Amino acid sequence: GRSVVDFKVVEGTQKVRREIYVVNAGYSPLEIHKVRTDAGVLNAYVKKKKIKPGQSTTMVIELDPMRARSNTLLSDIFIVSNDPSNSSQTIRVTAELR
Repeated sequence: GRSVVDFKVVEGTQKVRREIYVVNAGYSPLEIHKVRTDAGVLNAYVKKKKIKPGQSTTMVIELDPMRARSNTLLSDIFIVSNDPSNSSQTIRVTAELR
């Protein structure tokens, strides 16, 4: 399953942020090596890089409307980790800018 973060309608030019949880559902520590975005309009980072089994951390996703090229945002965030079954995860980010 792919996670989707929908900012819905974003009005104006102020940066908007959403926070989502990244949960380690495995039995060994999860290490997040890299978080990258495919567009300058988005910035994303995790508060903790190492997550113990059963623990979670917060990922902050920041959207900067000033850097948007169109009124519809359809973008991806890529998380690279040491998860043996899913070392690369994608989060789809959508928004409508006004």
